[in-house]
Amino acid sequence: MPSAERANIAIKHLKEFYGSGTVSLVNARSHARYVAQCVAEGKSPGTINQHLVRLRAALKRAVRNGELATAPFVPALEEPDPRPHALTRPQIAALLRGARALGYDHIALFIRFAVYTGARRGAILQLTWDRVDLKAGTVDFRLPGVNHSRKRRAATGIPTRLVASLRRLRKRQTGDNVIQYHNARNSDGERRTTRPIKGVKRAFRNTVEAANKMLTKAGEKKLPHVTPHVLKHTAASLALPIVSAWIVSGMMATSMRTLQKVYGKHMMSDLKAGAETLAHGRVRANHAQKQPPKKVVRKPTKKRKMLPRKG
Repeated sequence: MPSAERANIAIKHLKEFYGSGTVSLVNARSHARYVAQCVAEGKSPGTINQHLVRLRAALKRAVRNGELATAPFVPALEEPDPRPHALTRPQIAALLRGARALGYDHIALFIRFAVYTGARRGAILQLTWDRVDLKAGTVDFRLPGVNHSRKRRAATGIPTRLVASLRRLRKRQTGDNVIQYHNARNSDGERRTTRPIKGVKRAFRNTVEAANKMLTKAGEKKLPHVTPHVLKHTAASLALPIVSAWIVSGMMATSMRTLQKVYGKHMMSDLKAGAETLAHGRVRANHAQKQPPKKVVRKPTKKRKMLPRKG
């Protein structure tokens, strides 16, 4: 759900609760009643905090505009530690097979972009060819002239296998957007009209169902609950055990604080290397795996016995 839509829902909910009352109604007692009402409606602590953030922002804005002298305190709820689930590489392959079985080439490309770059759904769907450098193997998910202050976007690299696929796609595709619906030719040999994709919710759900049918037929375990955002968690979970957290942070435009909070368990290799460095006073990367080379001891060569000369 887009941020603007979430904000509108939160503001509407707050208006229904507080009505036409004054700011004096915003106190500890009304706060407790509002939280209790949200819990009764089945809202999670994260959703409730999003509503409270909107209320806090409105009060602070009123102070800046001189409409209020001070803003009442609006506390936030404690949220449980996030435990995002991620897909394994075989599960990603099953998802790709499901997309191709349905003829969803655009969904297969979307999955590859999400797993290889860790970009969000909107950034991938809004990517245009003028921000793809096939020679350098880089993409820029940032929209020109747009300040992505909250959900940041990155300019990052893409692997060679994806670059090769994009080169083939660029030759036969018309339109500005990288991910589009159909790129085939009609019976007359003319290119079909293509259009950008605004959302992948339905097609992605169909892809998961197709993948699960194939897995069930093969006697394998079904995929867990998979949404497009799970692919971002998957990219971070696969990258952090083998790539420095600083590189992942820049690659996915995700703060180090978020990486530590959400994906801390995948950063143990870096933490172990840091402990080794601190203990020995020098860098010992992958010490457990890379042992110092053994000295090669050469056996002394046997001296040949010289035969006595005749005469």
